[in-house]
Formats: sequence, C-alpha cells, structure tokens
Amino acid sequence: MLKKLNHKLLRSLAKYQRKRTGRPKPLSLFRPEEVRRILVVSCTALGDTLLSTPAIRATRELFPHAHITWLVKGSVAPLVADNPHVDAFLHYESGPKIWKLLPAFRSFDLVLSFHDSDEGPTALACLAGVPFILRSAMKDEKARPFLSARVPFREDAHLIEQRLDVVRALFPDRAGSFDTRMVLPVRAESLAFARNLLGEAPLRIGFQCFASREYRNWPLERFGELGKRLLERYPQAHIFLVGGPGDRPGLSPLAGERITNLAGEIPLRHLPGVIKELDLLVSVDTGPMHVAFAVGTPTVCLFVPSEVRHTGPYQDLERHRVIRKERPC
Repeated sequence: MLKKLNHKLLRSLAKYQRKRTGRPKPLSLFRPEEVRRILVVSCTALGDTLLSTPAIRATRELFPHAHITWLVKGSVAPLVADNPHVDAFLHYESGPKIWKLLPAFRSFDLVLSFHDSDEGPTALACLAGVPFILRSAMKDEKARPFLSARVPFREDAHLIEQRLDVVRALFPDRAGSFDTRMVLPVRAESLAFARNLLGEAPLRIGFQCFASREYRNWPLERFGELGKRLLERYPQAHIFLVGGPGDRPGLSPLAGERITNLAGEIPLRHLPGVIKELDLLVSVDTGPMHVAFAVGTPTVCLFVPSEVRHTGPYQDLERHRVIRKERPC
C-alpha cells in the first residue's frame, strides 16, 4: 500500500511540474548539440539489464562527448561495472528511497529509459525538470505525461530492437546502423577465478535450473535425468549447477559424483568468467542465459511461457538451441 501511495504522489507531483514548466519539451525541439549530460535507465533484473547494453552503446556512439550515467539496480551493478560506454552509475531502488535521486536527476539534459516495467524513473525525471525524456516500448499510457514523445511498442521485435527504438526516435536517419550485440566485458580475474573453481574437467556443462519466476522452471527431476544421460554418454564431462544462494538447497538433490553444486558460490562480478569457461549451458529463461549469449557460450535454452522472439538469442545464433513449449494457459 505504501509503495502505491508513493508512486501516486510521485506521478501527481510530476504532472503538476510538467504543467507548470512545460518540461519535458516535445521532441521537435530536441537539439543534439545541446546535450551534455545523459541518464540511461535500465534498472530491472540481470538479463533484462543486459538487453539494454546495445542501446547504451548506441547512445555513446551518438553522443561521444557527453557524460553518460547509468541508473541500474544496485544488486546488478557488479555485473556491468566495466561497461566501457558509461562514465558513472546511480543505483535505483523503488519505493520511498527513489526521492533521494531527485537532486542527481536535476543535472541531466536527456533521460533515455530502456525498460517499461516501472514508470518511477521517468516520473522522477519529469519532476526534476529534465528537458527531454524518452522511454522504451510503452505498452500503456501511464508514463505518457512524462515523455517528450511516445516510442511505439513493436510486438514482433526483440527487446534489443525495442530499446534501440528509443535511440532511433532521436536520430531516425540512423535507424539501421546500430550494433545489436550485447556488451559484457569479461575480467581477467574472473577467468582466473573460473578456472580455479571449475578445475580440470575436459568437458564442462552448466545447468541453470531455476528462474526468478517459478512458472519458467523446467521440473527439477528432468534436469536430474538429463544429467544422468549426459554423464553416461560423456565420461569426460562434469556438470556444474549454477544459481544464487537461495537456489542452493533446492539443487542439492542433484549434486553427486561429477555434479557440483556451485549455487551461491559465484560472486556476480565473476559470473561472466565462469559462464565463459563452460562448454555448454543448459538453462531456463533467466539471467545467466543472457550472460551466456553475451560471452559466447553455447546454450540449450528452455522457454515456457515467455516469448523467444522477445528475449531469446539474438547473436551467434549457430551456438544456441531453443526448446520451446506453447503457453499452457
């Protein structure tokens, strides 16, 4: 209830501020040469955040001399800390803590929001008087009063393309010229950590069994059966179970000879190195799957009920195999 009241207050104040100041301005008044400080917004879950990195790179290409700050979820920040296209980070938390960001928001000339699951950052930008604000793939009208223009939602487009549409709205003549590969540098120290953790197994297979939402999970006993068959077929293989600390108890029934439970043992900053050192990742639709796409590790991806066309592999397609079931209900 408190969170809803907080958002309602934020929206009301932002609408009043727009009526009083006329900001954000309409996109027809946008002048790229006047932009000095940009806030890029991608502050949701791990995989969703990685899907914004092509749009952030495009922003840097178009504004090579601007200071770019990334509003990112604090828990995800260690994963993207080495992104070469940003100068600084702000950590986002929804709820009452969002008000602490208001002074920082007042310094930006342009806000580009690359997700549409929370109108809080765009409302806060409007309240702060940011001159130009755009937001990705808007599916409803809640955020419309806080924007310089609407970026249409394209049902048939991958989320990477939908986020690039925000940048295309600023520079329509550059519509087809942006790189769609995700950006995730792998630290040398992370590779060293991974090699020490994974040991000398000739064939390293990762299982990511749990997603953030239970309805995306494949039954754990199926992973168990798959593991048994793989180890029988490939005597040189070793299976590594990956996940967060909360996944560790649930994965313990699968652990055994040549199956190691690493859930909770991989710091997020080292996850790209560990995933890169695997020969294959079998994964449900969740963050480490997108890490594998970004670092080039082959995958077998299990999709239900989310849409492959929106969040499935979008680069190095020959390395990835998708198994998809129709939405059951």
